[in-house]
Amino acid sequence: MQKLVAILPAYELTMSTSATSRNAHRGFLPGTWSEAYGLGSAKPSIANYLFYPQPTTMVSTAFLPSGERT
Repeated sequence: MQKLVAILPAYELTMSTSATSRNAHRGFLPGTWSEAYGLGSAKPSIANYLFYPQPTTMVSTAFLPSGERT
């Protein structure tokens, strides 16, 4: 990961973190996203367009030890 971040300036790119990607690009249209998740006038973040549709606060990760897989 460090090598990837180190090469970004060579291509005139800046590092993007979740803090800098909270708002979607101006040209992105949310469609019915806020109605689908019952969020009123909220708009999706850039992470919703790139990685997963649900709001970033609804994403969770769980660890299952190798003996407890279903």
